Amino acid sequence: MKPRFRMLIATSTFCLAMILCAGWAWEYLDDQRTAAIDAARELTDCRDLARQITAARLTPAATHRRGDITTAIASAAAQAGLAEANLDHIDPGSARINPDGSMIQRRIDLSIRQGTLRQITTFAHALSSPPIDLRAARIRLRPSDAEGGGWAAEMTLTNPDSGDLTR
Repeated sequence: MKPRFRMLIATSTFCLAMILCAGWAWEYLDDQRTAAIDAARELTDCRDLARQITAARLTPAATHRRGDITTAIASAAAQAGLAEANLDHIDPGSARINPDGSMIQRRIDLSIRQGTLRQITTFAHALSSPPIDLRAARIRLRPSDAEGGGWAAEMTLTNPDSGDLTR
């Protein structure tokens, strides 16, 4: 084999290897570019979702307005057989976010002037059933001062709401 022919084969092999390396590098860089573009899109989507979550946590949930709460409580009282006159006061408090940020809770203080234990229990159960979905966080009973006896109750209700994060 002549040295010139060997040099031609070596040069050709080197050029072919360089072309293959360049092709592989081009393909690799194209894959990395595509992955970077996809990651940027996902990051933008995540930032949008984080903004929506933050906005939802900062605004109180509007699931129960004052009139809706009063109507729901009156409906539960009717189911329990409590006269509406026995509902002394309904005081919806302000909404607050749980420390872990999982839910928005609205506190509602309520007094019942007179009722039987069965009526008060049925009332609390009716409040916790859908669609009202209020939960009794605290119930304090005492003998009623009203004529006819029975029990008076002071209740603290909460309205847990996960909030609509898709607003």
